[in-house]
Amino acid sequence: MGLDLEYLPGQTPIDEDDKQGLLVPTIGTRGELDEFEQLNIEQAVQWTLSRRFRQEDILTERIVSIHCFPTGNGRHSRLMADIIIEQVFKRKHFSWGSDDLCAQGNTRDRYLQAVKAADRGDYTLLSEFARS
Repeated sequence: MGLDLEYLPGQTPIDEDDKQGLLVPTIGTRGELDEFEQLNIEQAVQWTLSRRFRQEDILTERIVSIHCFPTGNGRHSRLMADIIIEQVFKRKHFSWGSDDLCAQGNTRDRYLQAVKAADRGDYTLLSEFARS
């Protein structure tokens, strides 16, 4: 396909089979892929708003383990958590470290550490980071 991407630490690389399986063959850059994923995420938002969730399920495996896309799953999980906490529970959205999580640096490192702990079943760091 000719899609040659550079990855930041913590980003999920797209394997060649996934590149070949992209539904839009005109995608040629990371920016175009990100834009297309954002549109898919917005569609997922609409679907999510029609479902019921318990507040304690927002930052648990039920939400953060959903991997709808080859990449962009962290963005998807954070967006879903923000929508659910605001729309369903009428609380302020999460701040997610109050910084750019796509840029390399301390905030991204703390976020990845929290995600890895959550992958092991400990959601304490992720819950704290979400409100930091």
